[in-house]
Amino acid sequence: MPFTPTYRAEFTFNPLLAVLGGVVIASIASFLGIGGGFLYVPFLTSIIGLPMYIVAGTSALAVLLSMVSSIFSFVVVGGTYISWELVGIEMAGVAVGAFIGPKTQKYIPEKWLKWLFIVLAVYVGLRYFSKGFFGQSWLPPF
Repeated sequence: MPFTPTYRAEFTFNPLLAVLGGVVIASIASFLGIGGGFLYVPFLTSIIGLPMYIVAGTSALAVLLSMVSSIFSFVVVGGTYISWELVGIEMAGVAVGAFIGPKTQKYIPEKWLKWLFIVLAVYVGLRYFSKGFFGQSWLPPF
């Protein structure tokens, strides 16, 4: 399906593959109790072939929808407690990042954004791995 965004760069992608990948990633994210952004971004850039400036907003919306579904499941089915103070602090950070990110993204080359994402994904992955399998983080914060 061809799509021409505001930057006038034309690209194509397979919507069926995007839907199937979204289902798999949302399932994994829900199972692990995480947002899933670290899985959506590489999937959308590498497998679907979308440019990074499209992936940023697309993955943010996908993560929001899967998180709302997961949170609903954990709270309603599992009776999990929600710290509204922490939610408020996180939302303030999300608002600041949502304002700054799009303004600065156009000045950073796409290749640098991808490498930054790779470094952050490896960092987060190692923390999840070490805390999940060994009970303590190998990387700060410990």
